[in-house]
Amino acid sequence: HHSGKPTDTLMYSKWGATESEVSMALSGDDFVPNPMLVSTRAISIEASADENLALVGTDGAGSRWALQLRTS
Repeated sequence: HHSGKPTDTLMYSKWGATESEVSMALSGDDFVPNPMLVSTRAISIEASADENLALVGTDGAGSRWALQLRTS
């Protein structure tokens, strides 16, 4: 648990993400043209796409995210 202070927000804003992941454009980035804060968090799962899908399911956006897992 963090205190919610700006320094904590910055510390956790890149949690688990590589520099490459932090710098890449992601879908939805264009929704807010000049954000005050940008955050990228990531996890790595060493498993096949089908095993990943069984573990994490979908993100609530329907099957679009799940299909991207299968084709990446």
